[in-house]
Amino acid sequence: SGLRPAPSLVRSLLAGLALFSATAHAARPLLTDDAAVIEADTCQIEAWIEGRRGDSTRWLSPGCALSRTTELAFGIGRGVAHDTPRRTELAWQLKTLLIEGDEGLPRLAFALGGGQARGLPAREWFATGIASLPLAERRRFLHLNLGLFREREDEAFQTGVRGAVALDQSVGEATWLSAEGFASEGERAGWQLGLRRELASGRVQLDASAGSHFGRWNDTRHFSVGLVIAGLPFLR
Repeated sequence: SGLRPAPSLVRSLLAGLALFSATAHAARPLLTDDAAVIEADTCQIEAWIEGRRGDSTRWLSPGCALSRTTELAFGIGRGVAHDTPRRTELAWQLKTLLIEGDEGLPRLAFALGGGQARGLPAREWFATGIASLPLAERRRFLHLNLGLFREREDEAFQTGVRGAVALDQSVGEATWLSAEGFASEGERAGWQLGLRRELASGRVQLDASAGSHFGRWNDTRHFSVGLVIAGLPFLR
């Protein structure tokens, strides 16, 4: 990601908005979204810190199921970069299942979202199609994202296409590894590796990730460590 304050802010939003995934089973630390939503009548909270060269952001993201097939999530981040004031980043995403898919069958979903920084012109809006394909008796998943985005930096606007693919593999009863690639029009493609460990199945998770743009590790490397708490009662 870019390292100047405003561009890096936009890119942290681009990366961070995908983290509003559905459940603690397939959410953070993936940047690629999955075709699942938060369990009906419940909410979840995701908290994490992400670091980039000369820049770090602490995020808190609550999300709730609006129905059996739709979820709404919000995020607020507090960021700091060298020699710049602290900033506040805001994000939201609405996701709905289009094809739920029975056990072992593909799922399709659609997401709308956006983000901005308070007091800065950086902001974005996006629409994404999402597919999740279960493989190897649900111990391996392939997630695919393809969508459009419109972002603003200063007074300039950019509209383009964005895509991502992730392979999510179980390596035990409670541990998952992920490898993913992502690309956004006008930027160099990137990669990320992730690890997550469920402390309580489907309820509490610890996770971590690292990645960069291809061939730009020194300038664009990023790391994150997070916690997910799911299954919180909502409107019961």
